[in-house]
Amino acid sequence: MPQIAILTDSVACLPDELRREYSIHVIPLHVNFGTESYLDGVEMGLDEFYRRLREAEPLPTTSAPSVGEFLTFYRQMGE
Repeated sequence: MPQIAILTDSVACLPDELRREYSIHVIPLHVNFGTESYLDGVEMGLDEFYRRLREAEPLPTTSAPSVGEFLTFYRQMGE
């Protein structure tokens, strides 16, 4: 029987309870403050993000997970 996995990126901002209940996998966005890049929810939580946002000049940017990050997940699920 095939296995089904639910996958999203961290922009969905799903509560931990919902992620656990439905076994939803999340690939983090990249949050960029100048030349520093952090994985959303892994290397930088919301509290830290908002603290840094108040002081940020210029404002931070984000970038989507790479194709390679999704491929890594799909390969792990296939094993």
